[in-house]
Amino acid sequence: MEETLKKILSEISSVKTQLGSMNERLGSVESRLDSMDVRLDSMDSRLNCVEYEIAGIKQNIAVLENKLDTNLKILYDGYKQNFESITEIKKDIKDIKQKLDTHELKLLKYS
Repeated sequence: MEETLKKILSEISSVKTQLGSMNERLGSVESRLDSMDVRLDSMDSRLNCVEYEIAGIKQNIAVLENKLDTNLKILYDGYKQNFESITEIKKDIKDIKQKLDTHELKLLKYS
């Protein structure tokens, strides 16, 4: 019976040793999980900053698009005015050429 008790004590000692080893490993795993949790919190904070910056950039782009749209309209209006003015000047030059030709013909006819 004494031998059986020694075996049981030996087994209990072996189980204690294994439990101690498992506790150490679980402690190590828990430490690594805590480290990962800190890193994830840091990444979450950085991601929030990036999202905030993106929102600001989107707003700036919208403002620039509105300014660009306005400027393009102004440029188009200026182009249209220039085109109309040039067309009118060409017409005036054509009319003047016709009058000049008419006057030249009259001068040639009377000379």
